[in-house]
Amino acid sequence: LNIPPSPSTVTVSIIDTTISVPFPVSLVLRPIIGDVTQLTANTYCFLISHTASNKTILFDLGARKDFSTNAPTLVKRLHHFGINPTIEKDVPEILEEGGVDLKDINAVIWSHHHWDHTGDVSKFPLATELVVGPGTSKMWPGYPANPESLLLESDYKDRPTREITFDKSPTGLKIGRFPAFDYFGDGSFYLLDAPGVSLPSSPTDSSTKNPEK
Repeated sequence: LNIPPSPSTVTVSIIDTTISVPFPVSLVLRPIIGDVTQLTANTYCFLISHTASNKTILFDLGARKDFSTNAPTLVKRLHHFGINPTIEKDVPEILEEGGVDLKDINAVIWSHHHWDHTGDVSKFPLATELVVGPGTSKMWPGYPANPESLLLESDYKDRPTREITFDKSPTGLKIGRFPAFDYFGDGSFYLLDAPGVSLPSSPTDSSTKNPEK
C-alpha cells in the first residue's frame, strides 16, 4: 500500500448505528439467484480520537432516528422502492448514552451523501465542522431552500464546512492506488478518494496503537 511510516496513531471505536434496512435484492443484484428476494443492510460509524491534538471526530453518522424528517424527495423515493428502515437510536443519542459530550466532537466526516450515512448533523453544536468529499457542495442548497434536494439545509447552515480536495497529480499522496488526504497532517489518519456506492465517496485508512488491528 506504500503507507508513509509515522509514529502517530489514532484510537478508533466502532459504533453500531442501530439501523436495519430491508430492501429488494433487485436494487443491487441481478439476476436474482434462488429464492432470495430481500436483503437487510446495516451501517456503522466510527469515533476517532487523535491524542496529539486532543481532537475527536466522527466518520459517518448513521441515519436520522425519525426517518420522516429527511428531505421529502428522499423519503418519497425510498418508499417508492419499498425501503422502510428501522432505526432504534440516532448516533448523537448513542454517544451521549456512552458518556461522550457532543461538544467534544470537533468534526463530522461524511463518507458520501447517502441518507444512512449523513445522520442529523444539526444535533451537534454549530462549532462542529462538517467535512465532505469533493463535489458534495454541488448538491447544495439542501431542502427547503431547494425543494427537490436529497440533502437538508440544516446539516450545514451556519456551520463550518470543508470540502476535501485530493491531489491527483502524479506526485500527489497516494495510499495504494487511491489519492489520499492526510487529515491530521501526521500520517495517523487518511481519507481516500475511492470509487463507492456514490460520488463522492471517501473511505479511510488509519494507524492505531495496535498494528495487528
